[in-house]
Amino acid sequence: MNQKEIDISKNLQSIAIEIGNRLRETTGQEVGFFLLVGNTEAGGRTNYVSNMDRAQSVEVMLDLLDRWMRGMQDIPAHKVS
Repeated sequence: MNQKEIDISKNLQSIAIEIGNRLRETTGQEVGFFLLVGNTEAGGRTNYVSNMDRAQSVEVMLDLLDRWMRGMQDIPAHKVS
């Protein structure tokens, strides 16, 4: 593990709190999320943080991956008609 990955790992909880607060401000309610932070360097570690339990996060990730594998278009949700 390199210093960049250590620094990310040390700060992920505070980043998650900020994300949760912004989503709550935007929607007026709690919104589940997960954040994956990947390292593009060979052998790099992917860090993960979420406000959902692991089983919920896995379910959401698998659903998204399935949609991507089936060719879901990369269009922001607010632009889908």
